Amino acid sequence: MGRSVEHFTAAAASGGRYGSAVYASVPCDQRGIGSAILSGRGAMEPGDLMPPEELRCSPTTVAGGYNYAYTSLQTTWTLKGDVVGGGSDIDRLFVFDFPKP
Repeated sequence: MGRSVEHFTAAAASGGRYGSAVYASVPCDQRGIGSAILSGRGAMEPGDLMPPEELRCSPTTVAGGYNYAYTSLQTTWTLKGDVVGGGSDIDRLFVFDFPKP
């Protein structure tokens, strides 16, 4: 109930001039399968640039695949892949801009 089957392939959004945080998710519920890569000039820990992160779904995944990152740099966040599955999320890529320091 309240779920649909989705075929996800790509999403992109620009971060702000003073940096941004991103939350990405793919539809892994209902025996979803496939993977997607989150990329951008971001960091999981302060001072480190983030390598591309894979969000992977398999028939045993119960919750949706998700990841997050942030950066003090201006960047474009991208989420690309091929994932088919169910889920109640309608937003796959949230970008929150940081205010001017």
